[in-house]
Amino acid sequence: MEYIHGRTGDQILGSTSIPAERKGVYQYMATAIQKLLRIPIPPELPPPPPPSALNNDVFRLVMFLDTEAPRIYQNADQLELHLNTIFITAHDICFTELLYLHMGSIYEQLKGLSNEPMVFCYGDIHPGNFIINDDGHITIIDFSETSILPSSFARYAIVSTSKLSRG
Repeated sequence: MEYIHGRTGDQILGSTSIPAERKGVYQYMATAIQKLLRIPIPPELPPPPPPSALNNDVFRLVMFLDTEAPRIYQNADQLELHLNTIFITAHDICFTELLYLHMGSIYEQLKGLSNEPMVFCYGDIHPGNFIINDDGHITIIDFSETSILPSSFARYAIVSTSKLSRG
């Protein structure tokens, strides 16, 4: 691992009470996440594929216990069916929030995950994982909770992180 020059978002936030500087950290983070979401994901990934919920690999996201998916999925339809089953049987608040983000109503099941664009979903969004140098260049670190997933999961990661940071 190489040294990355700069300070983490946590270090910057801990060293300033100036609202504009604090806001700047979150703006840098948002820009970096937007860039990740714009990375094109080819429909057929060459071997070895990156971690994905849909290629027989375990994926990690904050919505799961210990951040790891409880099973392996071959496609978005399997993922959708499993999440809907969990929602119906457990009424887990995390899945309720995901359904709300996806459908706009907590009373409806997930539908159409396979129709959503696949995105590079970074699931560990907190200021300590973003290094900002003096020139304004930002580097994201700690990709352990990153996977290629339907776009609803990226929205979930962003919203759940903002709720945790306010909470």
